[in-house]
Amino acid sequence: HLATRCFLKIEREFKKRGITRSPWETPRHFMEGIRKSIPSVSETCQQFLALYYAARFGNGEQAESWSDEIRDATATLLKASKETT
Repeated sequence: HLATRCFLKIEREFKKRGITRSPWETPRHFMEGIRKSIPSVSETCQQFLALYYAARFGNGEQAESWSDEIRDATATLLKASKETT
């Protein structure tokens, strides 16, 4: 699933930079850690979470632009992960 692949990619990249997700943490908790470390991506974290949770736990009906939006949010977060070094 695209949402899961995007989340795992974000998790992997931030782990390289020392921002890790414990096994018991939800994606929301993990994103909170990113938001605290990089406040400039706070809005992107919220956007990503909304898209992620809608895809994972919604009724399966996403807007036509959904895949572009989650890819854009993922790209923004990945870029931010590289800027933390």
